[in-house]
Amino acid sequence: MKKLIFLIALLPSILLADDLKMCQKIVSEINSSAPMTINETTRLANAECISSLKKGKKVKLIYNYKILDGRVAKKDIESRRPNLVNNWCSKPNMTNTLKAYDVEYKYSYMNDKYIASINLTITDCK
Repeated sequence: MKKLIFLIALLPSILLADDLKMCQKIVSEINSSAPMTINETTRLANAECISSLKKGKKVKLIYNYKILDGRVAKKDIESRRPNLVNNWCSKPNMTNTLKAYDVEYKYSYMNDKYIASINLTITDCK
């Protein structure tokens, strides 16, 4: 019985480790094409995965973007949120990814000065 309780207590950590491994595979594929120019002001620098130590939190898939134009401000980044939500929630394969991972779009200038982040979870699709 003690072994069973131990395994049940350990299961979330095991599942999280599997989620992290799968996320790292996704990131490896993304990073094989990075850096990638998205448009005239935005470049995908790389992607990464982080696991939360908080119970019940999912692995987070982070897209790190560099803004090439110093005139882009936080409000400009935040205005991208509706399009991102629509993209993630209207395509079944992306929605499935969002069910497995929380997603963050992190924006910085070329000098690494942080601008803003857009965080997405599956609850954004409801």
